[in-house]
Amino acid sequence: MSASETVIKVVERAETGKGAGRRLRAEGKVPAVIYGHGKAAVNLSVAETEIIPVLHHTGLVKLEVEGKKTAKTAVIKDYQMNTLKARLVHVDFLEVKANEVISTMVDVVPHGTPAGAAHGGVLDQILYSVEVRGAANKLPESVIVELDQMEIGDVITCSGLALPDGVDIVGDTDQIIFSLHLPKIEAAAEDEDAEAGAGDVKDVAEEAAAE
Repeated sequence: MSASETVIKVVERAETGKGAGRRLRAEGKVPAVIYGHGKAAVNLSVAETEIIPVLHHTGLVKLEVEGKKTAKTAVIKDYQMNTLKARLVHVDFLEVKANEVISTMVDVVPHGTPAGAAHGGVLDQILYSVEVRGAANKLPESVIVELDQMEIGDVITCSGLALPDGVDIVGDTDQIIFSLHLPKIEAAAEDEDAEAGAGDVKDVAEEAAAE
């Protein structure tokens, strides 16, 4: 395995149910399962120290199963959290081949300061993640968007994202991710000024007609 591969050590488990899950979590472990390719699901456990640092990893992972010579290739498909206790409750792994085409959500990360910010522009981020589809070994960890060239009135849509070759957006590519605009108060003031200017022109025209 290369140094860049994400490796997670897991253990097959026979016990299932809420009681077994509580005992595992008391030991600093998390119940997990791996499924896919038409195989029967296999129950696993994984140490919190192994899974927490890579919980949001969107690419391939290698699952080294205790007592097995061959590692499993998978992606982290889903996980459940106990929001009250801020604890990880369960993890789902999907077994895949390295070149297998799958869909997943990846985070959109802004980078840089829009040029229009110097003129009062306010940046809005509408989407924080997008769904992409491609070979499992090509999927990015996140998509970084350079904002330096944005001027007031500009938008960046899904079609403007820089994705690896062979990786595509799933769904509407015209969805807006970032927009740069004037603050609402300032924009409203400009509209009022424009309306007032239009009124002045009308008054002048009416006066000229009366003469």
